[in-house]
Amino acid sequence: MGFAFSRGSAGEGARRADEGPTMKISSKRDIAKQLRHQQTIAEQKMWWLLRSRAFNGYKFCRQYLIGPVIADFCCRKRKLVIELDGSQHIDNQDYDQERTRYLQEQGYRVLRFWNRDFLLNQKEVLETILSVLLENPHPGCATLSQLTRWARANQDLPSPAVTREKVLEAG
Repeated sequence: MGFAFSRGSAGEGARRADEGPTMKISSKRDIAKQLRHQQTIAEQKMWWLLRSRAFNGYKFCRQYLIGPVIADFCCRKRKLVIELDGSQHIDNQDYDQERTRYLQEQGYRVLRFWNRDFLLNQKEVLETILSVLLENPHPGCATLSQLTRWARANQDLPSPAVTREKVLEAG
């Protein structure tokens, strides 16, 4: 079953006011690459804080493809997506809700911040992100040590369908 987003005049892949001439884009991967090279000031600052495991050791990707969605920032291990929204998102809130719903259906938690809020309150935004990362891991994620304990207890290697709850029950 395919998934399509309806788009307004701006949104994922839309031209920014400071962009030069348009460029032919043939795939979502090309769009993600272009967006990495044309970040907003807020995205640049956030990436500087998140990159190279600088943020409490968590690895983040930027402009990361998840199905048809390009997430601004993604911590794959914790299945957390961070979206920084500029003023163009005011008119596209339905589109953003569709994207959030899709990401949640894929098992991701989504945090959205306005660019302005991030730029003016970086400490509070980063504390919010860290508190979500430090919460119990996403239900679908189990650590390697938890999987090892589970495998020893069950004398079997866990299948991909093993959930964090089963691992925690095994102790």
